[in-house]
Amino acid sequence: MPSLRARIDDFAGRLTNRLIEPLPGPQIMVPTTTPIVSFTFDDVPDTALSAGAAILESCDARGTFYISGGLTGQREADRTLISAEGCAELLQRGHELGCHTFAHPNLRHQYGDALERDIASNQSFLAGLAGGRRPTNFAYPYNAGSFRARALMARTFRSARGGLNGINRGLTDRTYLHGVPIQQPEESVLALRGVVDDLVANPGWLIFYAHDIADAPTPYGCTPASFASLVRHARDAGCTILTVEAALDHFEPAQRLVGLLRVRDRVRPPAWPRHQAAPRRPDHLFARGAARRRGPGRPLPPASGACAQCLSPSLAGDFPDTQGPRRANRDDGA
Repeated sequence: MPSLRARIDDFAGRLTNRLIEPLPGPQIMVPTTTPIVSFTFDDVPDTALSAGAAILESCDARGTFYISGGLTGQREADRTLISAEGCAELLQRGHELGCHTFAHPNLRHQYGDALERDIASNQSFLAGLAGGRRPTNFAYPYNAGSFRARALMARTFRSARGGLNGINRGLTDRTYLHGVPIQQPEESVLALRGVVDDLVANPGWLIFYAHDIADAPTPYGCTPASFASLVRHARDAGCTILTVEAALDHFEPAQRLVGLLRVRDRVRPPAWPRHQAAPRRPDHLFARGAARRRGPGRPLPPASGACAQCLSPSLAGDFPDTQGPRRANRDDGA
């Protein structure tokens, strides 16, 4: 049973994720015209290469694999993590490598210079495998969001996927994209076909994330059969399957349009609603302007649209200008 401290930390993590949602960072526009699906893998176990990548390729699709360089090649009790050679093979086969930090820390507990150094180390590691090209997309370890890390994510990566479940639609926080886990039990994995159906009915960007794809999966993975069933269902339902990088490229025209609209709104005053007449200058103000041009003492009838408080006896005869009272006082010797 988890310790009290671990349970409190888990609760704090879930609370942080919920607080991040209503306080978005830099946003992108996800069009709601085409259902887009991205299959991603975190950490990454070697079975994500041997089984997961192969299943995607059988459907003419590619995935995004978020790598922690410090974990590559490690053997754990229930899985072995991908090697550096395996990462290079993924690139050769057309998949995307994303950043998952180097040492896989919880970003709520590591921040500032230490986090920047960790991410820089992982970028250098992955760039060494990709001919100098650094990763442009990020996934939070443990899906643990962090307000303090958001600014770093915004200036370092095109996107960062967090731990909020759901489909991305419309204006979306690019520093904390929503995702949907593929994990045990198997019944839950098979039920994810319903999420795909929801995407087809209401298009957006659905990001699946998994870990191992094995016949005896960990609690955070699934079997090859269930994963293949989900990928085929997405393809047959008419979804476009893209890596995270390719999806962001696909959304670029929408980003440019949003940028143009924002510029237009800054330089052009807002239009008045059609059902509401635009405000016009009261007629009596036009009359006062005309009186000033004619000079003091010239008769001018009141305008029909004048305010009630301005329909005073003075408007029926001489129409004094704004300096009238003070001039009258000077004429009286004041």
